[in-house]
Amino acid sequence: MDQGKSIEVLAKAIQFEIEGHDFYERMGKRTKNIKGKALFSQLAKDETRHANLLIAQYNSLKEKGDWIPYNEILKGVDPQEMKRQREVFTKPIKGQKKGNNRIGKDTDDIGALRLAISQEEEAQVFYRDAGMKTSDPQGKVLYSKLVEMEGKHLTILNAEYDSLSNSGYWCDFPEFTMESME
Repeated sequence: MDQGKSIEVLAKAIQFEIEGHDFYERMGKRTKNIKGKALFSQLAKDETRHANLLIAQYNSLKEKGDWIPYNEILKGVDPQEMKRQREVFTKPIKGQKKGNNRIGKDTDDIGALRLAISQEEEAQVFYRDAGMKTSDPQGKVLYSKLVEMEGKHLTILNAEYDSLSNSGYWCDFPEFTMESME
């Protein structure tokens, strides 16, 4: 993938993370459940960190033409960067609708978890695809780390969904088996 396309993918990724942050922040305010508030608040913070990592990489690629090694990005990330850059990255990208309008006024905690799970799955696919398309080793590392981070979010969200929905599962394990009932 050429530098221009890499910059475009990073811009889309930043927008994705900002929208994720905003979604988690809104749901954290809406839920009445204390555990849910804490979960959504932490996920919003994580999405901010992801956006800040991506913005640092975006700026480096745009200004210097080079990818920054992942460990160096971690050292130099400005925690306020997303707030400063928000307007730049929340403009609609060509061919894409602006914002996440999937939250309805009747979206409850389980509905929010379903939406969050869907978003995290979408993010994983996006980052996995971006990692396969980039030829730069540092880009591959960054996208691989993001796939891993989004995977951790999925694990947490699925466990919370299983708990709230009384699905009979806890952390993807059945809470009981037919053999245990004999």
